[in-house]
Order: sequence, then C-alpha cells, then structure tokens
Amino acid sequence: KIPAVALLNAADIPDPEEVMIEYVDDHFDATAGSLSALEEYTRDATGRKKSFYNDETARLADLRYDGRITLVFQPTSYFESVKTNMAMDFDDGLHGCLRDEVHPDGRLEALSESCLANHVGINGLVFSNDGFMVFQRRSAKVFTNPNQLCPGFSGAIKLADIKNRRSGIENLAEMDIFREMFEELGIKEKMITQHRFLGLSRELLRGGKPEMFFGVELAMCAADIQKCMSITKEKEGDIFLLETRNDRVYLSEQQSKRLSDRFESLVIKMETDANARASLPLLTNLAFWVNQNQAPKILMPQNKL
Repeated sequence: KIPAVALLNAADIPDPEEVMIEYVDDHFDATAGSLSALEEYTRDATGRKKSFYNDETARLADLRYDGRITLVFQPTSYFESVKTNMAMDFDDGLHGCLRDEVHPDGRLEALSESCLANHVGINGLVFSNDGFMVFQRRSAKVFTNPNQLCPGFSGAIKLADIKNRRSGIENLAEMDIFREMFEELGIKEKMITQHRFLGLSRELLRGGKPEMFFGVELAMCAADIQKCMSITKEKEGDIFLLETRNDRVYLSEQQSKRLSDRFESLVIKMETDANARASLPLLTNLAFWVNQNQAPKILMPQNKL
C-alpha cells in the first residue's frame, strides 16, 4: 500500500475548468513546529555548500465539495513547511516528535483543521512522442527524496503561481502548473500536445501534505528531451527512460487494467534500470495514472497515519 490518501482523481475531474480556485490573504504561520529541524536543515545545507533559501509558497487551506470542487489557497513560507511537514519525525530531545503532538490518535484531520504548513507539491509524468516515459533520479544534494526516483518534473506551487495571476485565475486549468517542467527539463509549455490532471492526495509520511499529480505528452522525442535537460540551469538529477509502447497520458480501461495488474513490475523495472528506489511522489503519480478510469485501488482508502 502507498501511504497516501486520495482526495481527487482523474475520474472526479474530467475538466480542470470545473475546479474553482479561491485565495485568502491571511499568511499562515505555524503555531506548532520544530525550530530544531529548521536549524538542522540549515546546518546540512551549509555543510554541503548549498543555498537554503526561503520562498513564499501556496498552502492548501481547504478543499470544499459544495456542489462544485473548490481549492482554497493561502500564503505561507517554505520554512514553515520545513518546521512542520518536513519535521514530522524529527525528535528535538525536549518535545519529542511533532507527529505525536499533532496526530496523537493516528488520524488525519481535515485540511481546514490542520496546524501544518501543507504547501502543495506538484508532480508530472512526462511522455515523449516516440513511446517513452521520462523520469528522474534525484541527486544526493537535494533536500527532499535524495537519490530516489521521481516523476519527470516535481516541485511546489509558489504563491506567485496563484497571486500574480489572481485577476484572471479562477480555476485549476488556469494555474501555471508547468513552470516546474520548464525549470527542471528546459521544456516550454508550447511543446505540450496533451495533459491531464491525474489526482490530488495527502502524503501521510509528511503529515498529510497535499500533492497534485499530472500527466504530460510532448511533441518531442526522448532524445530531444534529454538534450533540453542537459543545458537547463535547474537540473536536480539524471534522466532515465521507460518504454511505454502505446501507453500515454490517456489510458483506455483495458490499458488501465493491464498496467494496474502489473504495477509492481512497472516499479521494479524503473528501480532496476536507474539503480535507485522510487520516491513516494513517483509511486503516487504512477498509481493515479494507472487507475485513472476507476477509484484508486493502490492508494490507502483509509485516513489512518
């Protein structure tokens, strides 16, 4: 089982224009969190001669189902996430682990009741036009999931992705969800031929942190995608390719069932080829992809931590 709770999947959202976006101005500052964890991350960055900078990110404050789906965002900072979601099992020696404090009964609270930063991760499977899925092996220098496999692109929704376009952004389809793809792979949005929202989950390892998942088809062959990444400034790992034949972003029910039945073999193949373990975001992205025509079977159906 994958330690994540599925909130939405592709079957819930046939059209991202139907998912409304709301923004509230109140900046979120965590009332619970580990300053010791933030200090440890800072020391680690300094030791590896890597910059460890703060940034304004978008917190998913609520998910409403009142006749339509509405995502409610508010501003927070990356450091708030470091002190909360990224520090769930950090024992500071005095207060113990944050997980025991905020989830003493082992149950995941509603987003609107959470005291964690919950900034939203974004991930995307990338498919070339010559039958390959592009994925990455993250370097040892990154802070999250080092030396693990991740989707073609991944990152976090920044406040600017929502607020800078606030006058025009009303729904999920208008959000700049492919900024990370350009930053990591050097591929511009105009090269996208098809894309699909695949799911929204809460990752249990990080206290219910929200993660969005997409699939993207490009008008580029795998070799050209590799060339683009070789010159990008935001390179965070190495590219690997998985042959997918005719399996792309949109799957028929037959394709979905076949891939779902072979999910374990799919993951083993990727891990063997890249000589690394699959990260939780990659596993979740793949699970939403192969189960896009049905209720997710691989994700945990219960909200127990």
